Amino acid sequence: MDAKLRVGTYSGQGGAYFNSQTGRLQGTDREDVKRRFQHGEIDLLMCTDAAAEGLNLQTADLLINFDLPWNPMKVEQRIGRIDRIGQRHAAVHVAHLCYLGSAEEIVYGRLLQRLSDAGYVVGAQPLSLLPVTQEEFRQLAAGALSETALAETARQRAEFMRQRLASMELPAAELYDIYQRLEEHEEPPPVDLDAIWRTLADSRYLRDLGCVQPPAAASRTLILNNAPGIVDGMALTTAPETYEAGIPDLAGKLRFATYGEPVFDALLAHLNGFGLPPAVRRIVAADPELNVDRVGYAVACQNAAGVAEVRLVTSLPGLAGLTIAEDAALSDAELDPVREQLARLARKELDSTRAAADLEAVNREAGHSQLLLDWLVARGLLRLRLQAGDPQERFWPALARLESLAAERGMIRVRPIPAAAARRLTGLLFEPALPTVGTEGYIDAPEALLQAALAAAARVADSRHVAKGQLTISAVLRRLEREIDQGLRE
Repeated sequence: MDAKLRVGTYSGQGGAYFNSQTGRLQGTDREDVKRRFQHGEIDLLMCTDAAAEGLNLQTADLLINFDLPWNPMKVEQRIGRIDRIGQRHAAVHVAHLCYLGSAEEIVYGRLLQRLSDAGYVVGAQPLSLLPVTQEEFRQLAAGALSETALAETARQRAEFMRQRLASMELPAAELYDIYQRLEEHEEPPPVDLDAIWRTLADSRYLRDLGCVQPPAAASRTLILNNAPGIVDGMALTTAPETYEAGIPDLAGKLRFATYGEPVFDALLAHLNGFGLPPAVRRIVAADPELNVDRVGYAVACQNAAGVAEVRLVTSLPGLAGLTIAEDAALSDAELDPVREQLARLARKELDSTRAAADLEAVNREAGHSQLLLDWLVARGLLRLRLQAGDPQERFWPALARLESLAAERGMIRVRPIPAAAARRLTGLLFEPALPTVGTEGYIDAPEALLQAALAAAARVADSRHVAKGQLTISAVLRRLEREIDQGLRE
């Protein structure tokens, strides 16, 4: 057995692998290298960033990142090359290497911060980087911190991050139950492809016009002839596989029977031109709140016992087995119960949509509250800056110093937070501490809130249209006060 490590390379220009027979590195194309690796002919594959996308390496169980990209999604893409469907190993390992004191050490910290910021927006993500700070890297290199202690600190920190982010999203089991309930109560569509095909194929009127099915009956295709406004020989199919494969004798004339297709719409327009018989009336249930109409048809018919009745039909399948009383004429009095039935059906169907509109209003109010909190925190930070420095200090340099301070400390207690204003805020991601007695509270603002508040202050400053070198903290504070007062009045 050859104990030598079989090595391959993969780059944007090509590939190579170690030929054990010749003992040399042999050049080849990238596809050959990928095939050899997937078949176990290569033990170690060294890649440039060209392998970060579009390369499936599920036979591997270890990824080593020697040069870390600035974009955290690039890290995820690299991991996705091996952690994917078809992975044979129970565990997949990822190692990130960097030299202390080098650019890679800075990159690692920036990547961690960006992944943390993304977690506040999209929720919990798979842990792709150990939460280790630059200071801990330095302590490890200096011998002040052992590998065991650092590993335990990172494990505890990762578990805390997982629990905190998991609390911001629905558990998987609960989300599954919601989708299950939605599926159980989902109403079938009023028209589907099967219903369209049955209507076309069973239409005596279309047969009398000369419309025919081709010999392959399973193709669910109808060739149209003598239909006004449609060229003879045009064909409609409701079978996606027939439409994709085509029918040789109908090249260029085969169309899919769906709304928006010109031939299908032309056929519908022709049939609608005949109008409805007196035994059928079109009725509408309007929902002015959502500006939606629910359409149905009142049909005079005979039931199985031969007794006349008026039935509500809201879909093509609802016509199955219906015997229309062709000589009947529906009166307005006969329509009233059917209209009420359609209105009840519409209310039931639109409950979820109405709830979505209510939820949108709640989210809009929560977003407004969060912006107000950002302004209140920004005001507190800028006031702190004024107390420590020059009243005419320029805003933009001060903003940069505050951003650095937020990143360095990770959390800053900001006061005052007006209790009366804060109690009106809803749906906040970070809650201020408010007194039971008194008018002012405070908030222990984490870095994510601090950065959001400073970004909000920057947007307010940009709206002043003042040269950056001339804009002072005091001027931005005055504008912030007006924004806060106006926001509390809305």
